[in-house]
Amino acid sequence: MGIMYSSVLDTAATAAAIDFFELLTPADAVAIIHSVRITQSTDAGDAQAEMLELVMRRVTGAPTSGSGGTTNENPLMQGAPAAGSICEAGNSTKLTGGTSVDLLREGFNVQVGFFWTPTPEERIIISPSTRLVVELVTTPTDALDFHGTLIFEEIGG
Repeated sequence: MGIMYSSVLDTAATAAAIDFFELLTPADAVAIIHSVRITQSTDAGDAQAEMLELVMRRVTGAPTSGSGGTTNENPLMQGAPAAGSICEAGNSTKLTGGTSVDLLREGFNVQVGFFWTPTPEERIIISPSTRLVVELVTTPTDALDFHGTLIFEEIGG
């Protein structure tokens, strides 16, 4: 078993399609995705219930990383070493280029949120020097404050 990390998303008034998370593994380790959670705290009324589309994709090659978010990889065990992976959360400029493969595509209601906790057999494993992008495909009707967490395990390094 490797070391477990979380990356936390906290955006304010997002009215565009964004990359919720962009995880880049180092050259000497893999990352196993254990869960992804996305919620929002702005739209609570029935009239504001909209459906958004999310995609998780693996990206190889030489893409241009997104920008505008924050980088955070937090070990779940106090005293654990820093992650070798880099995880950006809330990039307002999306990743472009590279070769991508869609691994999961889902619609979700903003009032309910998106919760993905796969069985061990369904976990996504990201190879060394590869990216996983969790992207909001749909542009929200109005500005939303998104929150979320990506939990990943890093093995190697």
